[in-house]
Amino acid sequence: MPCEEMKPVMAEIKEEYGNILNYEYIEVEVNKDDHKVKKFKEAFDEGMHPATYIISPEGDLVRGFIGLTPKMMLIEALDALDLEV
Repeated sequence: MPCEEMKPVMAEIKEEYGNILNYEYIEVEVNKDDHKVKKFKEAFDEGMHPATYIISPEGDLVRGFIGLTPKMMLIEALDALDLEV
């Protein structure tokens, strides 16, 4: 499952950026017939792909990645925020 493959990548990044990074893993059963799941799917339209969003400290969406994302791409996006690690 692609989402499971992202967990170690995110764990490594959290270890490196732990003092500036708040990482949340949200697992959604996409086939579940539940109004909350439907709302999530409508809002993010991700289906069964891993989705990673980088949100600034101010709450703005900086960058979003769909699918398996190389660690370096995530690090570059975090570094672009120019926050002290």
